[in-house]
Amino acid sequence: MKLGIVGTGLIVTEALKALSVLSQIECTAICAREHSKGKAESFAGQYGIEEVFTDYDRMLEETEADTVYIGIVNTQHFPYAKKALEKGKAVILEKPFCTSFEETEILAELAKEKKCFLFEAMTSCHQLLYQKMKEYLPEIGRICYV
Repeated sequence: MKLGIVGTGLIVTEALKALSVLSQIECTAICAREHSKGKAESFAGQYGIEEVFTDYDRMLEETEADTVYIGIVNTQHFPYAKKALEKGKAVILEKPFCTSFEETEILAELAKEKKCFLFEAMTSCHQLLYQKMKEYLPEIGRICYV
């Protein structure tokens, strides 16, 4: 997978750390707002990311990335994901996926139409607490409400 990263905040910082140990994923580009370009350039140097963009449309046009990871403010998930899907890129969205069910439906239909993958980044299933819950589930018994 060739991955284009969108954002430079805390969640992207954590994602880049996690991605750095996965040889199957190559981070090829990062896109940031103009005032965060320095941080994006720092990430590029630290993680071997070849391209730094401050124009998202340009990144979608020019990058070799086949997948876009969107780790920006939740209210921008929908428009950024929609643009990526329209360009035929797979999308990984941080949670929450979108701000409404309607937005989610639109993205899901677009992903089907373009034959692209659309994922929500969900790391909690890899956390120790989740693993412990699974371990103790037989002792808890039948769960009726979560």
